[in-house]
Amino acid sequence: MARERDSYSTRWYEPGDRGAVLDLYADTFGGGGDDWFDWKYVDNPRAAHVPILVAERDRDGAFAGARPQVPFRFRVGGEDVLGLRFGDTMVHPDHRRRGVFTQLVERALAHYAEMPTELCFNVPNDVARTGFLKAGGEVVAHLPSYYRVQRPGALADATANGGFAAATSRLGGPAVAGYLGVRDRLAPTHEQWPSSD
Repeated sequence: MARERDSYSTRWYEPGDRGAVLDLYADTFGGGGDDWFDWKYVDNPRAAHVPILVAERDRDGAFAGARPQVPFRFRVGGEDVLGLRFGDTMVHPDHRRRGVFTQLVERALAHYAEMPTELCFNVPNDVARTGFLKAGGEVVAHLPSYYRVQRPGALADATANGGFAAATSRLGGPAVAGYLGVRDRLAPTHEQWPSSD
């Protein structure tokens, strides 16, 4: 006999969801924490609500996943517009491959289609990209990743023992700081646009 497929419902975040969202975020992406959560979602000046959708299993209310959106103000053609970064979608491992991701994405898209949001964007990982493409997203560009080591001594301390790591910390840190300072001064700056607040 085939097991009946679980059904799920989505709703907006409530304060009691914080622990489940933070735990799943830490398990899925690493990091997070209360200060980060408040900065990114609760205290974001571009939203009057916490812009996170939550999915629950219907039969028992089990937390199944979350779909955060981060509002940004953009300057487009001389106008300020509201945009959203869709990102950090996460589904608990016990609920994957059951349509939770798709349900969260579709609910977010339907909701924000009715809002004064001018654009939505995302930078998904390889796992999530397929789901976003199925929901109507399109690849605009492939963005390379760049890494800038600020303190090479910390990296050396974490990967090596003994005198070499200590010497690298003492000598490499100031040299890298000087090099990065010169690069920062020579790099072209981006045009700053005035706040409309």
